Formats: sequence, C-alpha cells, structure tokens
Amino acid sequence: MRISDVYNAKDHSLWGKDQISPKDVKQGYLGDCWLHAAASAIASDPQRVKDMFLTHHLNSAGVYAMKLYVLGVPVTVTVDE
Repeated sequence: MRISDVYNAKDHSLWGKDQISPKDVKQGYLGDCWLHAAASAIASDPQRVKDMFLTHHLNSAGVYAMKLYVLGVPVTVTVDE
C-alpha cells in the first residue's frame, strides 16, 4: 500500500507530525545499521534531510526524487514508496 492509501495526504507531511528527528531511525534485521547511523547523524540538522529531497510533499504517485552524493558527485535518485 502507498502512504496515501493509509493516510490522508492533507493531514500528513513527508516529514511526519513531529518533523525530523535523529530518534526517528528504527533498525531492523537487514544489517544496514551503517545506513541508519548516517541518516540519524544527518537528521541532527533537519534542514539537511529536507535539502536531500527534490520532492517536498506527499503525492498520489508515491514517487520522490532525492539528491544523494556518490564519491562527492551529486546524483538524483528516484524512490518509490
């Protein structure tokens, strides 16, 4: 299901009810703690997280563009929810 199927986009934002926090990171069982640690560190400055997203609002297509860096080179990545 898409986020828009579960939540009314008018009542929710891409950033959640309480905005962005390093405490939002939840580790699962995939062995990707290195990624979660980096995301948590970046989230200590919420504007840095917002600046990564080229799409700033929930949308019915469920597709979001992000600007990530690979070896210092900016790359646009499309993420499907």
